[in-house]
Amino acid sequence: KGMIEKAKSSLTVDALKAALHNGAKIHFRHDKGQSLLQLLIINQCPVAVIVACVTDFGADLQMVDNDDCRAFETCVLVDPDPCALLTKLLSLPQVQPAMLYNE
Repeated sequence: KGMIEKAKSSLTVDALKAALHNGAKIHFRHDKGQSLLQLLIINQCPVAVIVACVTDFGADLQMVDNDDCRAFETCVLVDPDPCALLTKLLSLPQVQPAMLYNE
């Protein structure tokens, strides 16, 4: 979490890969139940890093935080211009139409 908060928009895929290789957990829940993917979105990390988190490292797009928000909702809530990231996330092969419904 600290690395993400410090690096923010300068975080690279290689730095994320190194952190995961050194013991960071892709499905660990942080403060308020946020996933690593959500922390990347909250800290406005590069789209390439967020996408790699899903495509290369297996982040679960369906994980919810303590407020029942998934990565999609987190993006809409915290990103002042969420269209680019949402477009990229929604185009991933991991996204299925049923995932867009939150019960």
